[in-house]
Amino acid sequence: MKHRLACAVTLLMGTALTGCSDRLILQTSTSRTPELRDVKRVAVVDFAGEHGQAVADLITISLMQADYEVVERDQLRDIVRELQVGKMDLMSLSDEEKAQIFGRILNADVILTGQVVRKVIPFYEKEDEDHLVYESATLEIAARAFDARTGKVFWTAVVNGTATAKNGRHLRVLDYINEPCRELVYSLRNPKYEDIAEVFEGAEIVVRREERGF
Repeated sequence: MKHRLACAVTLLMGTALTGCSDRLILQTSTSRTPELRDVKRVAVVDFAGEHGQAVADLITISLMQADYEVVERDQLRDIVRELQVGKMDLMSLSDEEKAQIFGRILNADVILTGQVVRKVIPFYEKEDEDHLVYESATLEIAARAFDARTGKVFWTAVVNGTATAKNGRHLRVLDYINEPCRELVYSLRNPKYEDIAEVFEGAEIVVRREERGF
């Protein structure tokens, strides 16, 4: 059963939940200019913020599963070091200028980057001898994609994923980190993507993962 925004907002405020199946909340806010043609090769820059590298890794995996060719981030880091050794002051360049430079050197169509806006790890508290209180775990990421030919941003997204495990097991990291990353890539590759604010419970989570499995 899917509930809409009012339920999602309530849960995201940290309401303690007990006695139900697992729950996953996804909220997205995206925008894009007209779709790029023939996007084949994407360079993913490490995301800023705590665990930004792990998020970039998961986004890279999702892009590859979606049949994009992805530039190795080690290669991207090597290019940055070479430019710095060559006395290029990258900090003085605008994001548009950097996107064009990286796109040209790496032969990439798109430069994808962003930041981890918020991360809340799962919390458990023993309420009494027979009950545990499960607090939600949250990951919110913001991303933007540059057309490497023009340096212009053509797509932005903010994805918030909140997961609660309520069947007695501990919440796995991938239960709340992987889902927002997959949703982010799904929105990037679908020009007609519509923003969501939905709650998925129990078997619905499995179905959602299959739908986003590329």
